[in-house]
Amino acid sequence: PVLTAATAAGIPVISPTVSTADLTAKDDLFLRVMADTRVYADLSARYNFEKNGVRRVAAVYDLRNRAYTESWLKSFREIFGALGGAMAAEIPFESGDTTDHAELVGQMLATQPDALLFVSNAVDTARFAQQARQTGAAQKLLSVEWSATERLIELGGKAVDGIYMAQPFDRNDTSPAYLRFAKAYEARFQSLPGFSSIAAYDATRAALEAMARGATPGTMKQILIEKGPFSGAQQTTQFDRFGDSLRQALHTVVRDGQFVVVN
Repeated sequence: PVLTAATAAGIPVISPTVSTADLTAKDDLFLRVMADTRVYADLSARYNFEKNGVRRVAAVYDLRNRAYTESWLKSFREIFGALGGAMAAEIPFESGDTTDHAELVGQMLATQPDALLFVSNAVDTARFAQQARQTGAAQKLLSVEWSATERLIELGGKAVDGIYMAQPFDRNDTSPAYLRFAKAYEARFQSLPGFSSIAAYDATRAALEAMARGATPGTMKQILIEKGPFSGAQQTTQFDRFGDSLRQALHTVVRDGQFVVVN
């Protein structure tokens, strides 16, 4: 709805975190600094098939964010299947106070998968992981970049140790640019930055740099596409001709309460 209204007014939309493939390769006024879901689903499918030996995956996905979750799961299913893997289950749910995480985990385990995949936010992923651990499940636990926030570790505790996910952010980056950003962010907000903070900074910086080069609403998209790449906190942002971003993804695992890059 926002994009429809903005397009009618001729105003470009630059998103930090929208990643649904439904908006990929469209010649419109929408631009983004986050790669689309296929990038993260591809990395997750390949890593877990090739490195973790996963062959059967049971998934749950949140219908309250279906533009993202269905897009992500579709890409994962296609890539994982092409590698030789199979989806043992794809179970929809709606996040909220009445979500029965124990029941959903039970349905997943009943299909005898090698791994449990939670296409959900940090709160639900933490609860799913806790339920899986309480049952003594030995399966690998997988999730998505949507859940890769500090909230996941805060709420999940030891239950989320060992959970794998692809994401666009390396919290252990030691580059001078990132360290300067992280220090300034922590001084201002009394907390460390997460992936959405990084993405919001990069989107804003690209827009401001384009404006400094004379961009108007009518020329903003053209300048962002033609005058990149734009500097970011951790990666540069390069828009393709449709306004989609060519951003690197990393595969990570939670170890001892920390996100660790494993690829």
